[in-house]
Formats: sequence, C-alpha cells, structure tokens
Amino acid sequence: MKRARILLIASCIAFPAFAQPGWGTPVATPEVSAAEQRAQVASESLAAATAELEGFDERQAEAQRSLVTHARAFYRLRRSGMMPVRGGFDAMLSHLSRMERLERMVRRDVRTVRRLDTRDIELRARVAELENVASEATSEVARVQSMQTEQAQVAAAYAGLFDGTNRLPVAPLPGGYGLTVRGAPLSSFASLRGQLPLPVRSGGEVRDATREDGHGLEFAVGPGSRVSAVAEGTVAFARPYGVYGSMVVLDHGQSHYTVYSGLERIDVSVGQSVRPRQELGASGSTLYFEVRQGTRSLDPHVWVGI
Repeated sequence: MKRARILLIASCIAFPAFAQPGWGTPVATPEVSAAEQRAQVASESLAAATAELEGFDERQAEAQRSLVTHARAFYRLRRSGMMPVRGGFDAMLSHLSRMERLERMVRRDVRTVRRLDTRDIELRARVAELENVASEATSEVARVQSMQTEQAQVAAAYAGLFDGTNRLPVAPLPGGYGLTVRGAPLSSFASLRGQLPLPVRSGGEVRDATREDGHGLEFAVGPGSRVSAVAEGTVAFARPYGVYGSMVVLDHGQSHYTVYSGLERIDVSVGQSVRPRQELGASGSTLYFEVRQGTRSLDPHVWVGI
C-alpha cells in the first residue's frame, strides 16, 4: 500500500493535470516552468528510489539464508577436526581448502548482509524525504498555476470594466469580483463635469500621476484618511490589482467610471450602490484618483475644477 501511494505521488507530479480536477492547460510562464522542473526532478528521484526499494526485502532474506547455510557448513567442518583420520596428506589438504573457502564465503556473506541493511535504512529514509519533496513540488505547481489563473481573471475583469461596448451584466468571478451592475441607469454623470468634490479632504499635496495607461491625480494624505465617492454609482471592482494596489472602481452609468486606488482598507463590495460622499474606505499614504469614459482616461482637473 505504501509503495502504491509513492507511485501515485510520482505520477501526479509527472502529470499535474491529472492531479487537479478540472485543471486547464497550464500557462507557459517562467514561474510555472521552474515549478514544473522542480516537480519533475522530484518525481524522477522518487521513482528511482522506489524502484531500487522494490524487492529489497527478498534480497536481504536471500543474503541471510546464504550466510546461515555457509556458516553452518563451516561450523560442521571445523568440528570434524583439522586432521582427517583417514585419507592421508591429500585428504588433509582438501579438508583445509574447503574450510578456507567456506570461511571466505561466510565473511563475504556477512559483508553483504551489513551492506544491504545499511542501504535499506538509507533508501527508506530517502523515500520518506522524497515523498515530502514531491508533495511540496506538486503543491508549488498547483499554487503558481492557480495564482496565474486568478491574476488572468482579475486582469480580464478589470479590462472589461472600461469596455463601453460590453454593458450587459456578466457572471461574477469566484470570490465576487467582476461586474454585477443591474437595474435602472444612474443619473447623468456627464452633468457633474467641473462640479465633482475631491475624493479626500483637501490640505495635502495634489499632483498629476499615471498608472499603466491612465492619468489622474495623486493626493498626498495621511494614512487612514477617509476616501469618499465623488458621485452616485455602483461598485464594479473592489480588491487589489497590480500597480494600483487595493482599488475601488465605481460605475456611474453611460460608460463613466471613477477609480480610487492606494487604499489600505476597502469598506464596500462589488454590486453595492453608493451615494455621493459615501465612504469607500481608507487611504494609505497617497490616494490615486482617475475619471474614465470607456477605455479612455479623462482630464481629472476638468472634472473636479482644479
């Protein structure tokens, strides 16, 4: 049973798709390749140690039987005396030759038994060690692939937020991330141009900033500062994402969005409706704010009047 389990672990490492129900085609990235290479090395080492251990008990038993047989023959021959009663000088020489040969065989058998016993202990310890390595390698492959799958899902969800051609509700990703906007259209966000309040209380430094393909405003505020919605909207995204850090995206209807990133705490969830100036969470040392229409970021100065 134990050896069957060892072989099962080795097969799961060599073919990780079989070890994960519903596992898709692995993403070919350096991280996945490195994890799979470590898993393959562990698999090959475990298979080699297991193969050597197969039949090892029988080899030890055979060595023990050989030792017992030769030792008994040697003992009986010694008890018969060094000088045969009959046969003369030739018989004496033959007797001594048999004793010497049996003694060599006994010594060889003793060395073999000791060597096999030592190797048996080493192999069993090696198999136990490789089982742990194999299990860790399998978990590493699964962890890296799962992490990359989640990152791809989050990236797809975030990219879809600003696609003005895709306004229909979509099924949420595992964990509740993604677009879940439903119900009647919000009031016109475009009418608020130049009248939006700041998402944080003024007093700190305000500077232009960029994140990936967008440009917005960065507010230097104290950690824990209150971050508020600048207008009525629905939470379309609320979780960490890449260089943005922890981020909230509000959908204001008609392909208008506002982005609040660099949060140290998020107090809203995807699909939740928010009122103007409703608290979304707390900022870290800086807050990045952006206004978007579809896939295009807009000049934030025009919208907040600064």
